[in-house]
Amino acid sequence: MRVGIYVRVSTEEQAKGYSIAAQLEECKAFCLEKGWEYLVFQDVESGASDERKGMLMLEQALMNGEVSAVVVWRFDRLSRDFLHAVSFLYTARKRKVRVISVKEGELSLDLSPQDFVKLLATFGFGSLEWYAIRERTRIGRERALKEGRYLGKGAFGYTKEGHIKEDEAGVIRRIYSMVLEGYGLVKITKILNTENVLQREWSRSTVRAILKRPYYAGIVVPRYFNLSHKKLYRKLLRKEYYTLRDFQPVISFEEFLNVQRILAEKSVWKGRGKLAYEFSGIVKCGLCGRGVRLASSKGYYGLSCTASSREGRCKNTTVGLKALQKAFLKWLKDYLKNFEENVLELLNEQKILFEKKLEEERKALMASIERTKMIINRYFEDYERGILTGQATAERVKKKEEELRELEEKLTQLRHISFNPLDPYLVLTTLRELTDHWGKLPLEKKNSLLKSLLKEIRIFRNRAVLILFDDSAHELFLNEKQYIPVEHLPEHLRQIAQLYNEGLSIPQIAETLNMPYNRVRHTLTLLKKGRIPKRWKSTHTRTSHLYREEILSLYRQGLSVARIADRVGVSRSTVLKILLEKDQHQI
Repeated sequence: MRVGIYVRVSTEEQAKGYSIAAQLEECKAFCLEKGWEYLVFQDVESGASDERKGMLMLEQALMNGEVSAVVVWRFDRLSRDFLHAVSFLYTARKRKVRVISVKEGELSLDLSPQDFVKLLATFGFGSLEWYAIRERTRIGRERALKEGRYLGKGAFGYTKEGHIKEDEAGVIRRIYSMVLEGYGLVKITKILNTENVLQREWSRSTVRAILKRPYYAGIVVPRYFNLSHKKLYRKLLRKEYYTLRDFQPVISFEEFLNVQRILAEKSVWKGRGKLAYEFSGIVKCGLCGRGVRLASSKGYYGLSCTASSREGRCKNTTVGLKALQKAFLKWLKDYLKNFEENVLELLNEQKILFEKKLEEERKALMASIERTKMIINRYFEDYERGILTGQATAERVKKKEEELRELEEKLTQLRHISFNPLDPYLVLTTLRELTDHWGKLPLEKKNSLLKSLLKEIRIFRNRAVLILFDDSAHELFLNEKQYIPVEHLPEHLRQIAQLYNEGLSIPQIAETLNMPYNRVRHTLTLLKKGRIPKRWKSTHTRTSHLYREEILSLYRQGLSVARIADRVGVSRSTVLKILLEKDQHQI
């Protein structure tokens, strides 16, 4: 017979010695003496709650028929609530499950008057006592608050008796004064940590807790810690608080009220709406793993780590959204082609092999579980025949039960393992839809398809790593420099293109060639598009000697002035000026 052992302890009972280990030891010994198999359910929580995890699992096992009896150390371990206890016992009676206490014997679930009286004595009186204690505690607390008595437990700045600690009180007054002067929580925290105040580490949550504690103003607001600054400020205005008597406050009530007003006004969020994009919820910072935010400025959209704005948190740089989109679309087309040719067939083969191996492991584990159960039953049979003593049986059974639990956990884990969250053909459909209709898909639909295909995208300085549904990683290179062909370019343009291809930045090129920054940038923009700048205005007259030989060579080939100007990239007046000097330079 398999039974369910239920043990429970609250924090106060743990301190009194009614530990879970002590209860569990007696319950296990009781079951081993009877020769019963057992499952253990336990809670560290008050018996007044009917949402205990262990109790819910026991009730589920009861409904599924996994246990034939429930064993407890004492009946009050089941519940402190009479109605919940009656509901549990009704379920046990309906399922024909016995309820047994190690200390008090078995509880009969028949509906005779004697059994009802015993049930009332076991659960009803304890429940009434618990409710009475709780009500007395509530009334006593309310009376103490109305009388203005201090009920603190040694908060920061005070002793347990309510006396001020001057060193901590000075820090409290300083924090409140800084808020009144306009300092924010982040700046206050930074100042306290920089000065190493009280030789401790300060956090923003600690500073906020100090600014929210009504004790410092000599008042008590019930359950203030669950209130926002705005709600706390409203309660103070409505005078929904108790004033402490014979209590020395650290700050005045006016200071506390003004600080709550300031924090309530700052807590109103005035940010702009979140920018939506197709990779929303997928992109993560490659350095720290946090999420990213999308910001825009004059048509530029950039993805940056949410922690990059905080000093010393993350050093990752902003990545352009357009660069990520361009690199992803290029990868998507190549991956679809490769998926159709090779991956689809390979995935199907791997899936068949994986499922075959998984089934073999499951069968081996189930066979091991059956063998372990047979060995446990054999130990009990040997005990009944007198071959083994009770102690030897208990030790051997305990060891085998541990092995059995490990095997059952492994079997449970195997049952939840699957080859892929997505079917290969579904992946193929998703890839085709994204590739063929990228520009036409609604943003929400596109985001949904990407989430089914990608687990996450990790962004770095000049690259991104895609983590796919099968945990495979693919690297994308962002902001790759476009190579500019230098053949058939005029000399002045050839120099700019060569320096750019060598990796020099626009400011470096401008400094090397002694040219304006905007002119270099405009020239490179046109060269990347395959176009040649036609005119540079005044610069050509000052540097016309750079193009003289090329212009004269083209003139010898029979080209007109207009075609020479277009070919070289200079104005017609510059070409005419050089040709008019042909008397000095032989043609």
